[in-house]
Amino acid sequence: MNEPQTWTMIIGTLAAFFTITALVTSWFTRLINARFDAVDARFEGIDKRFEGIDKQFDSLRTEMNVKFEAVDTKLTHLDRDVQALTKQVFHRPE
Repeated sequence: MNEPQTWTMIIGTLAAFFTITALVTSWFTRLINARFDAVDARFEGIDKRFEGIDKQFDSLRTEMNVKFEAVDTKLTHLDRDVQALTKQVFHRPE
């Protein structure tokens, strides 16, 4: 273990090992990042589809609110008319 060639081989082997480990790690990191970018792109496409659906729901909500207000107005008038008829028929002074 005292010969310089032995230490050179040990250091060379360790350097090669750490170099290969660093390369594999960087390749793996790039691969994972590329996959995450692809998944993010897919989710962005899905988000755009949901924006259209959200707009449709908003327009439907607006239309339903308008119709509910119309029904509420009709029921208010109907209640007023029924009260007026009740006063006439039963001769209530209220």
